[in-house]
Amino acid sequence: MCAGGATVADARPVVHETKQKPSEVVRYWTTERMQNAKPVERVAGQSPKAKPGGGTSSAASVEVPLPYPSAPGKVFFTSNSGVNYVCSGTAVTSTNQSVVWTAGHCVNEGPGAFYKNFMFVPAYRDGAAPYGRWAAPTLLTTSSWQASGEFGVDEGAAVVSTNESGQTLDSLVTELPLVFNSVRNQSYNVYGYPAAGKFNGQRLRVCNTAWSRNDTTANPFTMGIRCD
Repeated sequence: MCAGGATVADARPVVHETKQKPSEVVRYWTTERMQNAKPVERVAGQSPKAKPGGGTSSAASVEVPLPYPSAPGKVFFTSNSGVNYVCSGTAVTSTNQSVVWTAGHCVNEGPGAFYKNFMFVPAYRDGAAPYGRWAAPTLLTTSSWQASGEFGVDEGAAVVSTNESGQTLDSLVTELPLVFNSVRNQSYNVYGYPAAGKFNGQRLRVCNTAWSRNDTTANPFTMGIRCD
């Protein structure tokens, strides 16, 4: 039960089939298009609807040494107005051996339509795709993100197809497990491709940091950590 009459955001999965051929999506994403794609969080109207809060200090990130781990990478997609965007994503352990986890705002406008031309590039670096390019014919988000852009359930996933050789994603990358209800007071390695300020979004970076706060502006609350 939630105090004050508040309701928990609806996190039922919403599934979208893109009806795009994977080979066409892979051909669409040239190296130039990948390098010029806009970070979706920096575009007005596309950012998660969250308010800043908590501590102000940040943990310093470092570039991940080569070779990059194979699970983290970048996801690329095109809005329905024709703008190419990019986010971070991670290959996760799944029964179908082909799931990429990302944010809801990286698969769906929230509220609004799903994106197109969705592709995952594990261990992306400066336009290189050492483990190949993986198009996703299936996208998923939560019902409250799609319907109302509720930041507390801003979660997204993609089921990628096999590559041209018929291999599944997990046959080439070492996926990471999903963990729920973990101990809060521990350290985390946070991977991503920052693109604001001194960063250009082309290199994988990691912060070793700890929990700092709960973001009570979200429904349900989300966990906050410090990282530059």
